[in-house]
Amino acid sequence: MNRVGIVSVVIACFGIAGYSYYPLHATEPITQSSKNVAIIFDLGGVLIQTNKRSALWQLGPRTVFSYFIRNRSISRMHEQFYAALNRIDHTQGNQYGAKDPDGNDLPHIIAEWLKGNQPNAQIMITIEREIKNHPEWFSTKQEQQLVTSIANLILKPENFIQACQTIPEMIHLVRQCKQKGYQLYILSNWDAESFELLSKKYPDLFNLFDNVIISGHVHKIKPDPEMFALVTKNIPANSCIFIDDQPENIEAAQRAGMHGILATPKRALLSKTPDVQKIKTELMRLEPLCGAPYAEGTNLRLTCPP
Repeated sequence: MNRVGIVSVVIACFGIAGYSYYPLHATEPITQSSKNVAIIFDLGGVLIQTNKRSALWQLGPRTVFSYFIRNRSISRMHEQFYAALNRIDHTQGNQYGAKDPDGNDLPHIIAEWLKGNQPNAQIMITIEREIKNHPEWFSTKQEQQLVTSIANLILKPENFIQACQTIPEMIHLVRQCKQKGYQLYILSNWDAESFELLSKKYPDLFNLFDNVIISGHVHKIKPDPEMFALVTKNIPANSCIFIDDQPENIEAAQRAGMHGILATPKRALLSKTPDVQKIKTELMRLEPLCGAPYAEGTNLRLTCPP
């Protein structure tokens, strides 16, 4: 879940049988280092994942399993959630090309929220009101209640951050990269209010990065080229290696002149946790291709709203 993918990750949390474990120990170290290389990480689905048990507990296990038994499908819940949000705005998808990890267009209201154009509380009030006023959008009252619960989990910062956890092996990779002298950045679609809580929950993680660019702070969203331009106007694109879990974001980074690594899962049927060894192999392959020196005094300072 880069944060654009939060909806899919929340929906995917019901695949309880898909739990997997990755050890904390290192595999092969990254052999080269260069301060002229910037490694740029996405957050959701790359460094942060959903705590399935916490998410399920917040949504209500009985409600979720009852829904599954009735519909024999979790994808329908995904469809109903998106359909309800699209009806609220009388739109279909968004104009920025923002998608979830399954390739579905994010509803306009979610894209605008991730850009920081509306505060969480205001959007939540709108969603709760419209869902309550339109029971005809849903096949059952249970479905109506479940869509409201999903919105509460995603859009209420304290709820969402409670259901977030780091991906240990990816955090170990970040520490390795830091030790080798790489410049480290985050470029993520994430709302400002939740990010504030996330950074307080994991201060040691964010202290590893030279800087952070969040969509809710800069009012831009991946894969919009303007999001990547915030990096390339300060750092040579050819010196950047961008790691993300969504193909359209990698393609946008490559169009901007960056090198890209798609964080695909090691065991796709069981987990969406990235294949860290594959990422390490790609980093070692791409590092020699980077080399454009930074301009003197180069620094990204975009962690606060402009």
